Amino acid sequence: MAEKSPDKDAHKETPERTGWSNQLEFFFSCVGYAVGLGNIWRFPYLAFQHGGGAFLIPYVIMLVICGLPLFFMELAFGQFGSLGPITIWRVCPLFTGVGIAMVLISFMVCLYYNVIIMYAIFYLLTSLISLDNSLPWSTCDNAWNTKFCITHRPDFSNTSQAEAVNITLDRMDATCVAQKLTSVNMSMMSPSLTLNFTMAHLADCDRAVLPSEEYFTRFVLKLHEADNIGSLGSMSWKLLALLALTWLIQFFGLRKGVETSGKVVYFLASFPYVVLVALLIRGVTLEGFMKGIEFYIIPKWDRLNNINVWRDAATQIFYSLGPAFGTLITIASYNPFKHNCYRDAVLVTVINCSTSIFAGFVIFSMLGYMAHVTNQEVQHVTSSGAGLVFVVYPEGISRMPAAPLWACLFFIMLIFLGLDSQLAMFETVISAIIDEFPSFLRRRRVMFTFICHVIGFILGIPMVTYGGIWVLTLLNSYSASYALMLTCLCELIALNYVYGNKNFCADIEMMLGFSPNLYWRCCWMVVTPLAIVTMMILSGVQYTPVDYGGYEFEPWAQGLGFATVGLPILSILLVAVIQMFRYGGLKQAIKPHPEWGPANKSHRIGRYAMSNEGFQPDMDLQDVIAYNTTSSTIQQSDSSATNNNRSS
Repeated sequence: MAEKSPDKDAHKETPERTGWSNQLEFFFSCVGYAVGLGNIWRFPYLAFQHGGGAFLIPYVIMLVICGLPLFFMELAFGQFGSLGPITIWRVCPLFTGVGIAMVLISFMVCLYYNVIIMYAIFYLLTSLISLDNSLPWSTCDNAWNTKFCITHRPDFSNTSQAEAVNITLDRMDATCVAQKLTSVNMSMMSPSLTLNFTMAHLADCDRAVLPSEEYFTRFVLKLHEADNIGSLGSMSWKLLALLALTWLIQFFGLRKGVETSGKVVYFLASFPYVVLVALLIRGVTLEGFMKGIEFYIIPKWDRLNNINVWRDAATQIFYSLGPAFGTLITIASYNPFKHNCYRDAVLVTVINCSTSIFAGFVIFSMLGYMAHVTNQEVQHVTSSGAGLVFVVYPEGISRMPAAPLWACLFFIMLIFLGLDSQLAMFETVISAIIDEFPSFLRRRRVMFTFICHVIGFILGIPMVTYGGIWVLTLLNSYSASYALMLTCLCELIALNYVYGNKNFCADIEMMLGFSPNLYWRCCWMVVTPLAIVTMMILSGVQYTPVDYGGYEFEPWAQGLGFATVGLPILSILLVAVIQMFRYGGLKQAIKPHPEWGPANKSHRIGRYAMSNEGFQPDMDLQDVIAYNTTSSTIQQSDSSATNNNRSS
């Protein structure tokens, strides 16, 4: 009996790599990944902090010189190679560690991102229970509230000064007041202290908080029962159960890869826009909304002289569009070879930027209403990070007619915004590992996906203890900062200087039918790398220790944070050394692997041909045709065979 062909055996043993059912699935996946929680709370806060409309100038500039070039580069790279973020570095084996770093960054971000989604689920369930009643975070009459809780700032217009002083002092920290009075030698002053004097000199001692803040910190988190980040306290069983539910929901969205996640993103990516429009309409009908809108759109031009504005604008672009997470490479790898990813790159980045600006109007209209009701300035009713989502916005919603209904819509929107980004990031982790071991894992995808989700759930358990928000803050601050920027820089160097910008642009021309113009080439080779290096230097020079609510974490905890930075960087360096030994030196390690090239053999004609040394770029077309005519190793294949030889 004749021996079976090795190619045929491989075809039978290794299942095909799936792909998007149509172009819309890919487009909505890109939109869902790029448009996430960062557009809702992080961008509006940075705009508020850095001068309103003036922040848009560095934001748009960083979008043009960093965000858009990196977004298009990764989509084109992933589509051309049709592989996950690790295996695709066959283009330059020395940089395989860059792919591993991407997967590590995505995995660490997924751990705390799912906790944020879990918080939103908690609030959604609470809102559903409260549909026929008031929201529990709308009053100060609950068991978890303290004497510092207020729903409105006291009106002292009809109150004597002495009584006003007593009311004001009652919600201040006694130790802080004593220290302030002693430090300015006020201990012997007359009891007839005026309200204005008290407010001016003791403002830092004011512990007045909104009920939504106490609900989040004292009821949801139980943060007051944790001592410090070294003693996180007991387990929050209600949050643990919801965390398990969150990972389970994600598993059902990813168990079969893009076959399931591609269908889910239609709804996940579009529904938030419906809610945002509805909330904006409601926001601009509330009293005092213009106070917030004016704060948002009237620029403070002097802020442009502050280097922190430019650094934060660049950082927001990285977090929002998500280059160097490996996710863009992954979702583009499922595209047909000739898909127009250039068009998608431009459209998605514009949609992402527009969504951030639009979300700013939604949130600042609500903040203007809150400032009006509580008799405060806008800057005194907002906070950054999770505080804006789970403290300020719930507070604003609780003051609206039909508050539980609006709360349900808002937290459903948050869940969807989080899930579509989370699905894309965790698919990156799963696909990267499966593409490394396709013959074993691809046919066992469901079981392997389940195991990955169980591991993610277990590693997320410390973040559902009473002090879990501290762990989340540490991961959020460090896991995707310096390492993310360095990974982007290595990616640019590998593709444009080692593999070669000429070769990379020729690959794109082979896919799309045109070569990238001067703008793309200049950004990839000069402008974007310089911007990243500048941002890294500024981030290092202006480093400040991470804190949460005024509690600065201990040095050992900061060290653990830097360990999450060092892990991806170490993988880049360590794997580079291993690859040099494996390939017999630096010169061989920077050459494309014999398996590098388009997934479908029929797409290689004209640029790539198989020889004893592998797929070589820049071969003459006549040489390729002559070789393909005489060689028995190159066989015709149709579209159904795409990616088979990639996995063998």
